[in-house]
Formats: sequence, structure tokens, C-alpha cells
Amino acid sequence: MARPYSYDLRQKAVEAVLNGAKLVEVSELFGMSRRPLQRWLKMWSESGDYRPKQNYQKGHSAKITDLEEFRQFVEANQSRVDAKRNGSHSRGKSYNRWSSP
Repeated sequence: MARPYSYDLRQKAVEAVLNGAKLVEVSELFGMSRRPLQRWLKMWSESGDYRPKQNYQKGHSAKITDLEEFRQFVEANQSRVDAKRNGSHSRGKSYNRWSSP
């Protein structure tokens, strides 16, 4: 994931627009698209700040929250896990990359 723009850059860009510069001019000056500027201006009007979100995770958490449910899942899929460990190929053929054909 791309890093958020710095607070300093956000501050300069938003202040430039608030002081009368056009979005297109500011976006070209700072080398960015207009969309982040529009978001920051919206954030500024709603909350008075335009800091990047902290502790924001996009997508699913990889953390196992219900250990018992996870155990049941593993038990239900044990044959697939064993097949992977033993080197079985997805088409049912035994596959071992270290042995000769």
C-alpha cells in the first residue's frame, strides 16, 4: 500500500487552495491528482483537520479470533492439509519435485 502524503504537504496544499489557488494549479504544483486535494478539503470542512488516518487496515485481518472455529476448520479440511504436506498434486497425482520422473 502506498504511504499517505505527509501532513506538511497536506497543510501547504490545502492552505494554497483556501487562499484562492485553483485545484488544478495546486495539484500540478505538488505533482498529485486533484482527488486527494478534494478529500482533504472535505475533511477540513467536516472536522477542521486533514491528517492521515491512523491504525487503518484495509482488507481482512489475518488474526484468528475464534480458536475453536479454526480448529473445526482444520479438522474438516485435514485431508487437504495432509495432501499438501505429502506433496500431492492438485489433480490427485503424487508429486515430489526432488525425485526424478
